[in-house]
Amino acid sequence: MWLMVILAVIVVLTAISAASLAGSYEKLEAFFGSILIGAAFSLIIYAVALVSVDIFTHTKYESVGTVELLQLSDGSSVEGRFGLFSGFINSEQYYFYYYNNGEGIVNGRVPADRTVVVEDSKAGGKLEIFHDVSGNDWVYTVKEDPKYILHVPKGTVIRSWKLDGPN
Repeated sequence: MWLMVILAVIVVLTAISAASLAGSYEKLEAFFGSILIGAAFSLIIYAVALVSVDIFTHTKYESVGTVELLQLSDGSSVEGRFGLFSGFINSEQYYFYYYNNGEGIVNGRVPADRTVVVEDSKAGGKLEIFHDVSGNDWVYTVKEDPKYILHVPKGTVIRSWKLDGPN
């Protein structure tokens, strides 16, 4: 992000200096001409910076907290929208849980596709939350979605297989 700010300042300063060297009519022409040329070069430099940051940086997650679980279950959430002649329905798997936040018992949910379940020998369960801390202040980067690790007691996950084929 700072790179874009620095490039914008350089473009404006270049345009001002180019306008001060020209005559009265040419000042306006030189000012806008140098802004256009400077903006084009700035976009090229910024694109190169974005690509190089994307190539040379890797997503790094850091634990931001742990929640002691009181109850855990799995399920799906169905949502959708409908218009006059179209619509959609979306279903996503979640782990639903209850925990004590100090003021009382509240519920939460985490997406199953971003959650790893680990069976521990300890009693009780906990949820570890990890956020993407990679990135760069100089170039805008897109953060990844949070990741979760669910620690559950041994024997919580029931192993079974079922195929529903034609009869």
